[in-house]
Amino acid sequence: MTKILVNRLRHLLSELIGPLQNSFLPKRGTANNAIILQELLHKKGFLVAPPQRTTARGPLSPYLFVICMEKLSLAISGEVNARRWIPVKASRGGPGISHLLFAEDVLLFCTATSSQVHLAKDMLDRFVASSGLKVNAAKSRAFSSVRITRGCKDHLASITGIRFTTKLERYLGFPLLKGRVN
Repeated sequence: MTKILVNRLRHLLSELIGPLQNSFLPKRGTANNAIILQELLHKKGFLVAPPQRTTARGPLSPYLFVICMEKLSLAISGEVNARRWIPVKASRGGPGISHLLFAEDVLLFCTATSSQVHLAKDMLDRFVASSGLKVNAAKSRAFSSVRITRGCKDHLASITGIRFTTKLERYLGFPLLKGRVN
């Protein structure tokens, strides 16, 4: 029965899941997120906050997880549309990116301000309360541009409980390049 559900659900996921989520979907893969992340590396900042699965494993589990994560994606997009969440842009006229999802890897992009980090934390807290998933702060990292002071980073880390890192070497198995991509 589970295999039948998986086979029927797999074809519908591309229509149900938004463009900022790329796991377990036909014609979407890890490279999509890695390329976007590379472009945003030198921008304002982001949190890597992987929710931990609490459901049983099985062939249907990844698809249910993706649908659950879409709820988080829609909530964040709602905050962006309401102009409360300020997404990060790779270039002046480029599209704003507020988040990228790949299975349990969640990248949240926002300006490095108290209000934005509080909003991101509140979004994650509400998602945790409604989904039963948990954010593992020990496995999560925050990253910011070099213009953000140590004091500001310490303050933002105190809000989320997520430590800052000065370098990101790999994402989803892809090495991250040093400097800007030309």
